[in-house]
Amino acid sequence: MKDWLDHWHEFPAGMPEAAFFEQVGKTVNRKPVPEEFIGTIVSSIRYNLLLEPNDYVLDLCCGNGLLTKIVAEHCLFLTGIDYSDVLIHVANKYNRPDNVTYVLGDVLNIRSLVSNEINKLYMYEAMQHFTSSMLSQLLDELLFVANDKPLIFFVGSVPDRSKLWKFYNTLWRKLNYYWKSFNKEEAIGTWWEKGSIASICKKKNLRVHFIDQNPMLHTAHYRFDMLITNCHD
Repeated sequence: MKDWLDHWHEFPAGMPEAAFFEQVGKTVNRKPVPEEFIGTIVSSIRYNLLLEPNDYVLDLCCGNGLLTKIVAEHCLFLTGIDYSDVLIHVANKYNRPDNVTYVLGDVLNIRSLVSNEINKLYMYEAMQHFTSSMLSQLLDELLFVANDKPLIFFVGSVPDRSKLWKFYNTLWRKLNYYWKSFNKEEAIGTWWEKGSIASICKKKNLRVHFIDQNPMLHTAHYRFDMLITNCHD
């Protein structure tokens, strides 16, 4: 599997500090996605988390704070966690409103990074960097931090295994996929099957609801969103 830790140290380091979209891969054909795409993504986070002005929110794999700073406008306090020192530096320098704190660390060890009890979390376009065992570990961490309180976890833009060939949709792209996969350098990472995610959640006594992405997004043809909750009514 590709070493994502090295990738997210090295990839953004070669870019200007203010190249926020490019640093976190919010591009199409190497150009930044339209600004309205970011608004659409933030709206989906707000809607699915039922964000309220008094909420304390956790942004997992927050990157350079491109989304974090906007989501923070709709809650009381927000903590962003990422393991890339380059991206956390940019987040602190350019994208940190007064109600946001950024933490350098591994989201698989949340209990040592966050002291507050939280119940609303999101992670956007990072699931491809996780394996099944890592997802299981992440959910254990979230349940520990939630401390048996209601938990809402929105996970955005998950690569859909059943739509792999809608992304690698030309002969050249297919050959490129096979070659890079053989060399463990495939560009996306883990392509998820919904059944595998559902099985992991069921073992944790968690519910998962799969959500179609807004069709205006450039990722909607090969990714999905999902909402994970514990079994509190």
